[in-house]
Amino acid sequence: MRPPDIFDGITCDGQLLHGGFLQVPLKILLNPRLSPGAKLAYQILLYYAWKKRSYPGHSAAATDFNLPERSLKRYLAELITDCQVLVQRHGRGRPNSYHLPQPKLDLLDWEPEPAAVKSLIQQP
Repeated sequence: MRPPDIFDGITCDGQLLHGGFLQVPLKILLNPRLSPGAKLAYQILLYYAWKKRSYPGHSAAATDFNLPERSLKRYLAELITDCQVLVQRHGRGRPNSYHLPQPKLDLLDWEPEPAAVKSLIQQP
């Protein structure tokens, strides 16, 4: 499919892009303490929560998302350290369970923050 001659913002073609996506809380996306890899790991956990309802283990998740297993473990540890994710370890041979707590809507307290996001939050 050919892109439109004139378009504004971000456009996409087809049902795949319209129906196959994840929404990430702004608290995660704009968190300056999290690396891009940790933000990706959060999205991976959301994917499994919504599509599979369980985490398949580090090896399978790393394979599914074409990541080194060691990197995925590091990114998940970063989320746990920053209290964005809670983990329950079940022992050798069984995958961990993860819980994504409700993010707090305290974006206005964060610095630096993109001006566009700040203006959206302050609109009536």
